[in-house]
Amino acid sequence: MKRGFCFILVCLMTISSVAFALEENIKIGQETLNDVEPQNYGGIYYDIIWPTTSTKINSHFGMRGGAMHYGVDVAPVKAKVKGDKISAIAAGKVMEARSIGTYGNVVYLNSEIEKTYIGIEPESYSEDDKGTNSKGIKPMDVTITLLRQSRYAHLDTISVTAGANVNRGAKLGTMGTTGGSTGVHLHFEIRDISSMDEKNPSNNAARDPLIYYPNISFQSLGVFDRKGNFYGVEDLLKLTQIEIAKLGISKEDINVLITDDYVKEMIFESDLNKLRIISNYLK
Repeated sequence: MKRGFCFILVCLMTISSVAFALEENIKIGQETLNDVEPQNYGGIYYDIIWPTTSTKINSHFGMRGGAMHYGVDVAPVKAKVKGDKISAIAAGKVMEARSIGTYGNVVYLNSEIEKTYIGIEPESYSEDDKGTNSKGIKPMDVTITLLRQSRYAHLDTISVTAGANVNRGAKLGTMGTTGGSTGVHLHFEIRDISSMDEKNPSNNAARDPLIYYPNISFQSLGVFDRKGNFYGVEDLLKLTQIEIAKLGISKEDINVLITDDYVKEMIFESDLNKLRIISNYLK
């Protein structure tokens, strides 16, 4: 009986150590999809929602036009039309709710986000017909808490005030084109605040928001070059035909944009003609 008790205690200690190690890595700001995950697990679930109805992405996280883009740009449900509801991705505290520089009207929301590793397999796990390993241990789920700040920029209206506590799904404002925006969209960021300034974490703390939504199929309103850099429609219209050819952007990808009904609504006919000229130029 004592031997069985010790075995269970060791198992529990192993499970706890896995969760603790993961949490410690999170605390020092190292959370990515590759550097703190256990070796064997079935999937990941983040307990958050997408902030708006549209899943059309105008611009991705990463380098854009020689500068770093610290979030993603989400297009409105109907091209050029402002007013789409913007919701809190998780419960949290509003840190800012005002006009700030090129963000225009923006809301900063600090939240605790649960990240669950589904079906983590213990060491030396070898499944038998009962779904357990040779010692009778089954795969398990481990949940850790991430401290994150989400930012919602270029809003037309703001519906909350700084200092307020809001629930997941609460209305933060409406999509607009304030600040340094050239068209109606939501600029959406997620920043790690586990080891940073909780109110205003640095740019180095920015994470690709799409990592947190592995089960959503996003539509990209743009193209990728040969190096994997993303160019939205507006980015493409700023480039010459020669520049686009040097980037290795394909004729087929440009043609997909030209024939997309949403893109046709989003840009002027003159801009659509420019894309047609670019397509004809490319081989």
